Amino acid sequence: MSLPLSIANTAQVDVGILYPEYESPEKQKHEDLTVNSDVYSLGAIGLALFGVKHESNATKPLDCPEKLFSKLKEFLNSNESKKPPLKELLDILESNLKS
Repeated sequence: MSLPLSIANTAQVDVGILYPEYESPEKQKHEDLTVNSDVYSLGAIGLALFGVKHESNATKPLDCPEKLFSKLKEFLNSNESKKPPLKELLDILESNLKS
């Protein structure tokens, strides 16, 4: 899949290029971004890798481990205080790579 924009003729890029469906609510509202904004985007992209649109109430794909699916969905919580630490995702990924 190619990027929707060409940055070949751009002298300087001040912001990242991201499809709107992966942007955090803060980014969409042009608010200050935090690490949690990136965590939100990571959750949306992670689910997309399994063919899940994060706006939907999709069921877990067969090829996605339950813990990973649940954690990626938790990252989409717009309440920053309820988002899990990124370390929890790393631990899940590491345990799945070992098995």
